[in-house]
Amino acid sequence: MKNLNSILMKSTFILLIFILLVGCSSNKRNLTNKFYGQWAIEDMIYNNNSFKEKLNINFMVFNKENKISLPESEKGKKDTNSKWSIIEKDQTRNMLLIETGNKPFQGLYKVNFIKDKKKKLVGIELISDSTYIKAFKFFQNFDEVERNW
Repeated sequence: MKNLNSILMKSTFILLIFILLVGCSSNKRNLTNKFYGQWAIEDMIYNNNSFKEKLNINFMVFNKENKISLPESEKGKKDTNSKWSIIEKDQTRNMLLIETGNKPFQGLYKVNFIKDKKKKLVGIELISDSTYIKAFKFFQNFDEVERNW
């Protein structure tokens, strides 16, 4: 009977670890999927100054190869090697790391997902030590993603 209880406890423990690992990777995958696509930058502040008007265009694109296309500006030139990744802090705090030579965008960002029900848009707020970005997803069906945002 002790052997049976021991085997049952070990099996339960292994099953719980498996569920936790699958759940965590699934959470990161769902989070990562939210970033893919084109984003229209609605507002940007860099070093406490309004910066959106200084962008050549107001779009950024996150792709599935963890590359990111960022707009040029008077303070940041095009960097074709720019990359992004999700840094998981805990279940409630995730961070976005943008690695680029385009200085206004470089850094580690706190991420807030937002919804504008009036305009039927889903978006993000990215906050770093020097930069604030508010952007809305382009070509996104609000009714399909709104409940999972």
